[in-house]
Amino acid sequence: MNLMNMSFTLIGYFNSFLSAYSPVISGVYFHQFVFSYLNNKNSLIMTQTTRLWELSEEIRELETAISAIADDETLSEEKREDKLQKMFAQWLSTGDSFKIKAEQVARYIRHQEALAEARKAEARRIRELASQAENGAARLRKYLVDQMIGSDVKKIDGTTVKIGLRKKQPAVLLNVPPEKLPAEYVQVSYKPDLTKIRKLLKVDAQGAIDWASLSESHEHSVTIR
Repeated sequence: MNLMNMSFTLIGYFNSFLSAYSPVISGVYFHQFVFSYLNNKNSLIMTQTTRLWELSEEIRELETAISAIADDETLSEEKREDKLQKMFAQWLSTGDSFKIKAEQVARYIRHQEALAEARKAEARRIRELASQAENGAARLRKYLVDQMIGSDVKKIDGTTVKIGLRKKQPAVLLNVPPEKLPAEYVQVSYKPDLTKIRKLLKVDAQGAIDWASLSESHEHSVTIR
């Protein structure tokens, strides 16, 4: 295994470890592997043990409070959101200054987003493995069907499994493109192009468009660098 492949293997092991055990080691130090390629492509520097963040007691309390409200099945979605908003506002207004607590929340958000990306990557890996297993099973199932038909065997009573050969519903073959089928035999779904509609509404100074409008309320997002 060359140095490049070994480095990617180490990254894979680390990502799997982070994904699997991060809920357990939250509040401890995470390790970040930073790879720098020098002018010599065979040289590789790996630095370790970079402290990303520490889970403060205040953030622990916030996380616990959020989980308790989010998991409360007696609350409606509207009441749950209202309770979460009030609890968060109260948490921000007590103890340390607003700016200090906001910074703690921002660091926690960055951690959660990194954790989400790591879990997405692991989920993709698991989905690929599941797809490989499904494809392998489907391939073997087809081979077994072909061999049973060729051997004129319709049923096998094994000691651990029972195998039966059955006919499927005949496949439907279209002789024309789908758009030329009778309307009653076509399923149509409509999805609005909100980006184009928004652009059109912004230049509609006279209010001539009555089938859509821009919301008067403005949502905000927060940037964390």
